[in-house]
Amino acid sequence: MALRFSTVPSGPDEPVRWMLRPDLQILPSDAARGGQWVVKDPLRLTYFRAPAEEIAFLSLLDGKTTLSEMVRALQQRFPESRFSIPNLVQFLSAAIHGGLLRSTECGFGVWVSAVSDRRRSGRLKRKLLSLLVHRVRGIDPTRLLQSLYPLLSWIYRPGVAAVAAVFIAIVAMGVGVRLQQIESELPELIRSLMTVQNLPYIVASIIVVKILHELGHALTCHHFKGECHELGFLIVGFLPLLYCDVSDTWSQRNRWSRMLVAAAGIITELFLAAVFGALWLFTLPGTLHYFCLNAMVVCSVNTLLVNGNPLLRYDGYYVLSDLIRMPNLSAEARSVFVGWFNRVVFGSSMMPTITSRPLSTLAIGLFGLCSTLYRLAMVALILFGVHQVLSSVGLEAMSAVLVVSAVLGQFFAAAGVVRTAGRNAPGRGRFMVGMGVLATLGVVLLIVPLPRTVSAPFVITPGVALPIYAGASGYLEPHVRYGQYVSVNTPVATLRNPDLEVQLVQCEGDLAVHEARLTSLLSRRGTSGASGSAIPASQKAVQSCRERLKTIKKQAAVLNMTSPVAGVVFPPRNRIRQAPDAAQSDSWVGYPFDPVNRGVWQDAQTLLCWIGPESDLRASVVVMQSDIELVSELSEVTLTFHSNPARSRTGRVASRSAAPESRVARELASRQLVALDSSTPDQPAEKVYSVQVRLTDDLKAPPVYATGFARIRCQPASLASRLWRYARHTFAFRL
Repeated sequence: MALRFSTVPSGPDEPVRWMLRPDLQILPSDAARGGQWVVKDPLRLTYFRAPAEEIAFLSLLDGKTTLSEMVRALQQRFPESRFSIPNLVQFLSAAIHGGLLRSTECGFGVWVSAVSDRRRSGRLKRKLLSLLVHRVRGIDPTRLLQSLYPLLSWIYRPGVAAVAAVFIAIVAMGVGVRLQQIESELPELIRSLMTVQNLPYIVASIIVVKILHELGHALTCHHFKGECHELGFLIVGFLPLLYCDVSDTWSQRNRWSRMLVAAAGIITELFLAAVFGALWLFTLPGTLHYFCLNAMVVCSVNTLLVNGNPLLRYDGYYVLSDLIRMPNLSAEARSVFVGWFNRVVFGSSMMPTITSRPLSTLAIGLFGLCSTLYRLAMVALILFGVHQVLSSVGLEAMSAVLVVSAVLGQFFAAAGVVRTAGRNAPGRGRFMVGMGVLATLGVVLLIVPLPRTVSAPFVITPGVALPIYAGASGYLEPHVRYGQYVSVNTPVATLRNPDLEVQLVQCEGDLAVHEARLTSLLSRRGTSGASGSAIPASQKAVQSCRERLKTIKKQAAVLNMTSPVAGVVFPPRNRIRQAPDAAQSDSWVGYPFDPVNRGVWQDAQTLLCWIGPESDLRASVVVMQSDIELVSELSEVTLTFHSNPARSRTGRVASRSAAPESRVARELASRQLVALDSSTPDQPAEKVYSVQVRLTDDLKAPPVYATGFARIRCQPASLASRLWRYARHTFAFRL
């Protein structure tokens, strides 16, 4: 029979049956102030940071003293702080579940065993609710650090740090001067690196950067005589990243040393970004040039949005918490924010007292709100990225599992907050009113239509312009240039075909000979019977020559091409030079009307140009099958060009194809903007549809065959309808 066991006292005058574990090590962590302490658990190698007030409360636990007596004793010792029994009960519960205390009551062992069983039984549930991030315990890197530190200890000299800082500043200024070049090279960066073939190299570069990042933490911790006993992996959405447990640095009494250990990863990534930036500055466009740009952007963005951002519990957070001397900043900020939420929604009167200054409490609460929202936004961003990658290879169901896991994890966390608020609510009626308000807001968020867009790649095409083809083979002599405005019947180009000219001369000569012979036969018809019998054959020969001459002249007429309409002359797609080992080499490259191609042989039916109104250029957008149903005619479209991403164009949907496209435009295929079938270079890997967008602004016409991304504004849809549509497109079921 299990013993009944109470973890916290039922009243303020009841003795607290708990004592601090005698094997714990309590060390001061800040010599300058003396108010911050670290509690080290030598059994589990875990660390807890606490202010002097909390350490004093733990020291008062002797199994006999009541909460009321503890409040009076703490108030006398810390008159500038405010203590309340609910706050002490909350901290007592956290210390019990953190394993810092042992009970003086009978049944403690049974309770510990029951808690351990519940944790083991809930381990699977926690893993299922956190599939996005998985932790794999690794090795003890102590020997590795002992081997590396003698080789790299020189990097901690002040002179080396100063040189590194100057180097980072110089490279940052150089990169800042060439920001426009970075904007112009980003499309080429996406084209050359963000492909399926280069994805392993990108992932490898990120992993190498993270390894150096964590080694920076470990070596710096070792430099300040700290211990590092765990070096493992974090799997974040299928991307393996290294992590290093440097919690022992909390035992450092000098907070500047702790801050340097926390900032070592940021400094490492900034230095790597500077190295890659310097290589980018001094290399010509090519694979190495764009790879360095990619690595520089990854290091900089990762530092800005993740590691260096104090809203996430990474390097920047620990630097900030030590800087403001608030070791439990995240927990305290969250408790203030949750306290505000419970007071506003459920009418709870229990509010945590972090500091006696209202402005400081307000700032901490706002920090808790911002960190919560930012963490949710980052989770959503990671899920979106994982979904995009998995969808490209047909694994949407796997991304759906991650989404469900993350959503359920957040749901259960919110449910825990609501349960706690229910226990602390002043009355059931007030609690039910708050729940009703939350439920109403949830329903409103689910059913209110929200703006929706579809993003897809596009290429600019001549629109309704008429094509001009070479009617026959010949040497090209253009009479106009691309971009020139021409009127109706304006000569566009002439083809010179020597073979056709020879045939024309020969046919005219043959006709003259046959006509002369027929005339001679007709003149001798009355005197010679043989002449009269030869006349029919001669007439047939003349007729045949005339018909043949007519055919040849008709063929020669197509050598002179004129404009069928008035408009601007647009170029066709340029002709690419074939590889040196190709079976047949092209006789010309580029555009037919280029000066270098004047007099070059053109085959029949070669597209020479388009002629049409410049105002009717179209953007041909390639939309996936899963999104085509969302696109309707006359929908507004925003076009962002790769060549000038800072300036967008506007347009409207003119039409959309009813049948899927069998080929992808060469410009989109070369930039890997559409997934292609491995067996056919220009065939899409899945069904795509063409949407024609007509430009509506009055800006200068964009270059023909320019590429970019279109954002099509679709009909607004509620969150509930989007989730239902996502489920229908992910899972194979019918209703």
